[in-house]
Amino acid sequence: MGTVAVGVVLAGCGGGSTSDATPTPSASPSVTASPTASPSSPTAAPTRSKTIKPLSAFEGRPQVKVIRKWVAAVAKDVNANDKKFSASSAFVAPSARALFIGVVSPDLDKFYPGPTPFTPVSVTSAKGTSHVFACVMTFGWGLSEKAHRKVEKKKIEPLDFTLSMRNHRWTLSGLVQSPETDCDGVKVKEVRH
Repeated sequence: MGTVAVGVVLAGCGGGSTSDATPTPSASPSVTASPTASPSSPTAAPTRSKTIKPLSAFEGRPQVKVIRKWVAAVAKDVNANDKKFSASSAFVAPSARALFIGVVSPDLDKFYPGPTPFTPVSVTSAKGTSHVFACVMTFGWGLSEKAHRKVEKKKIEPLDFTLSMRNHRWTLSGLVQSPETDCDGVKVKEVRH
């Protein structure tokens, strides 16, 4: 993502808010039946396989799922040099498209090896508006377009993604820096194509 120095004023929402801030669950081995059981054995011998650890404790939240889809679509747009950001615009409210395009358009000369890494640390909701506070790799993810080499130092910044409920689905409607979000010690995992 390019430089994030944005400010969006949204209509305030009062009361009825919910907030979640729970630690990331740890991975635990799971037991699965082996498909290669012999016909003479009555039960299949269990084998151990490691359960894939979620990127955060908030991965099941629909708002986080929308942001995950958006960053994946942004990677496609950047890699295709799509100045209209056709794929990622589907996840953004029409009133906020210029804002989100302005945030990522400086990276059109780069290659994204996958979706922009981020780790949600809190999700709040009230009356059709939600905030996902996250630690985001804002610099250092985009590689040089031709050589696919690092062109800038990695930087993790706290951001507040605002989402609004529109036609029974969450869409991105704002993005601001979130200095009150603490990213110290938060692991931001990279997922490459």
